[in-house]
Amino acid sequence: MEHIVYKTNTASLFQIEEHLNLCSDNFIEKLSERINIKEYSIKIKENAVTFEAWYNEQLVGLIACYANNIDSGIAFITNVSVLKDFQSKGIAHNLLKNLQSDELIKKFRIVQLLVDVDNYSAISLYKKNGFFLDRKHGNQSFMTYYTNPKNPLVSICCVTYNHEPYIHDCLNGFIMQKTNFPFEVLIHDDASTDKTADIIREYEAKYPNIIKPVYQSENQFSKKVGINITYQFPRAKGKYIALCEGDDYWTDPLKLQKQVDFLEANEEYSACGHTAKILYENTGREELYPDITENKTCTYQHTIEKWIMTTASIVFRNNIEVFDKMEKIYSYRNIISGDQILLATLGHIGDILIMHEAMSVYRKHDGGISNWGDPKEIWKDHIYMFKIFKKIFNSKFNYVLNYRILIKYCNISINELKHKRYFSYLKYTIKGFTFIRTWIDFKTWFGLLILRKDYSKTGKV
Repeated sequence: MEHIVYKTNTASLFQIEEHLNLCSDNFIEKLSERINIKEYSIKIKENAVTFEAWYNEQLVGLIACYANNIDSGIAFITNVSVLKDFQSKGIAHNLLKNLQSDELIKKFRIVQLLVDVDNYSAISLYKKNGFFLDRKHGNQSFMTYYTNPKNPLVSICCVTYNHEPYIHDCLNGFIMQKTNFPFEVLIHDDASTDKTADIIREYEAKYPNIIKPVYQSENQFSKKVGINITYQFPRAKGKYIALCEGDDYWTDPLKLQKQVDFLEANEEYSACGHTAKILYENTGREELYPDITENKTCTYQHTIEKWIMTTASIVFRNNIEVFDKMEKIYSYRNIISGDQILLATLGHIGDILIMHEAMSVYRKHDGGISNWGDPKEIWKDHIYMFKIFKKIFNSKFNYVLNYRILIKYCNISINELKHKRYFSYLKYTIKGFTFIRTWIDFKTWFGLLILRKDYSKTGKV
């Protein structure tokens, strides 16, 4: 538009306040009804970088961005406004471009803003300028823009321990991925005592821009530290996170591309997985899991009913809401079953797609994490985890968790009887019956009939 002049940080407090008052009615809920405009103008003037559009010395467009804490890595846009008579003239677009090219803003990892979920024109504008819908916040949604396009779109998180016979296959599965976007491999060696770390160092030297390892001197898993939530996820730069343990591997070079393409096109989904081949190393037997013939959408209920997919198949959105809920769960006590916590959290936030293509191999062997430790302790850990799910998610499907808790009590009792630990057998039998008394109702028993029928088909509890 002719005669529009773009400036940065020149508007006075009076001009900012005058502009916001003139734009108040343009918001879905009037700005003056949301906030005290005078106080808000002071905050903008004192704390924000302002990107301004001027016409004949009048402030007609304004973006205000809080960018005063570089250590956080996040710059936050608190205001985007254009006078009504100057809308649909590309001013907001130009202001966003000026913000994105600003040297100070470039020092931040991401730029975020909040937008009303039904403000479709604003959402469309931001998407055209490189923002993506991140997570919901009440009646609003966060939108995020990555300041450095060279940042990886996907962060592959891999945890490994004494996987010397397998780690080559795992790393080769990452390196062979054919994508139209950059990705990084965040690998965490949990103080391996074999040559796993040496092999990782070889790949690190060959692919220094992709392989980004952490080498622990003490085993963290034995301390019940949630490795991904503590060490891996916080350093992930990608919009998406993919998982694969060091003894599993990917078989399809287009795996990441297929899953990311789906998530990019379907923002209501929190994650995407796929069928995997389960390889029983001791016998050589193979099976597909889940054994489906078409794509399947799973909900929170599915994630707590049973194990819906293997860890190596998961790609999910790098979403603060996911980590907030997971951290709440871990704050009760660090729990072994990190993949179950993640899937339940993802299912609670949005739908999960399982593709019916087998694109990875999940190894079952004596050294696998699922085989570590006393079964009794693992079942106790599951009981504790399911009880925490009930507190955190507070869902109408809690009867499913009740059922699974009861099954774990039964598993422990049978195990203790088998090993002739009669006092412990009696203890957990009583705990199971006591637990039943707290949740007997018609809905529960009706639900149990359905669940029992379902589990009898899959053989998994």
